[in-house]
Amino acid sequence: MTDWLAGMLRSGNRVLVPAIIYYELKSELLRAEKPFSVGRLNVFSRASNRYVPLNDAALHLSAEL
Repeated sequence: MTDWLAGMLRSGNRVLVPAIIYYELKSELLRAEKPFSVGRLNVFSRASNRYVPLNDAALHLSAEL
């Protein structure tokens, strides 16, 4: 976990993972052959309903984040 992300969570901020970000990040991690990081992404995005599926409402919310 990055220092930025850890700080955001410690401060009580809610961190969401929009589907498009999940896709792009996972794609890059797989290309870079970083399976441990892929696993961490999966665990993080599934925790506390952080994953935001791709639909119109989510796209509008993501644009505002």
